[in-house]
Amino acid sequence: MSLAIRHWMTGLEDYPGWREWQRSKIERVLYFDDELTSRGVAEDEFIFSPEMEAQHAVVTLYLSLQDTVHALRDVVACPHRVIRV
Repeated sequence: MSLAIRHWMTGLEDYPGWREWQRSKIERVLYFDDELTSRGVAEDEFIFSPEMEAQHAVVTLYLSLQDTVHALRDVVACPHRVIRV
């Protein structure tokens, strides 16, 4: 599954408008504090096609699930750890 996720994510570079949108996000971060070179207001989120949006949801949920598994594995590996809520 990880190879499929990697393939999907590398394919984003060829998705129309993705690279430019990512570049504009980086520029806004770099120039955020500089009033003289401010790049304007942040744009909304990137809009995928309905099919790509569904794929994005699956990838995001899978990565979240994978992160949860790793977090739980850490807790199980240290059973003496006390978790306070």
